[in-house]
Amino acid sequence: MGALSVSLIALLFVGGTKKDNFPVFFEHKTIAHGMGGYKDSTITNSLEAFNEGYKKGARVFEVDLIETEEGVLVARHDWMDDLYDKLKQGESPKNGNPLTLDEFKKLKSDLNITSITFQDVLNLMKKHKDIYIVTDTKTTTQEDAKRDKNSLSKS
Repeated sequence: MGALSVSLIALLFVGGTKKDNFPVFFEHKTIAHGMGGYKDSTITNSLEAFNEGYKKGARVFEVDLIETEEGVLVARHDWMDDLYDKLKQGESPKNGNPLTLDEFKKLKSDLNITSITFQDVLNLMKKHKDIYIVTDTKTTTQEDAKRDKNSLSKS
């Protein structure tokens, strides 16, 4: 679990469970994991998954965030080979290493999903004022967590 998600969960426990502290978690009982399901696939973190979940009434979306080669946050669970298979994107082009932003945006999938950046997620929030986002950054070191925090803050 990413550092920011851990922070959010810790904040929930520190803040208590009163409805007035975190009303969104009492009003909305479902969190669409990985931006929701799409075509029987989970954790696609795609625009289509968001649209499908939103259409079905979801208003709280968890999004996995990972950095591209250049350090841009994008909505993707990881760069591991098995996720390319799960998302029907063919072979991993870089054997588990991050793609460039351009490579990420050009990823094709037999699921016909659209890969999105964190900026795209923020744009969805501007368009749909009634949604909430829970972030799950995929960092493993304190240095990476600080960099992710700075990237999120700049967005």
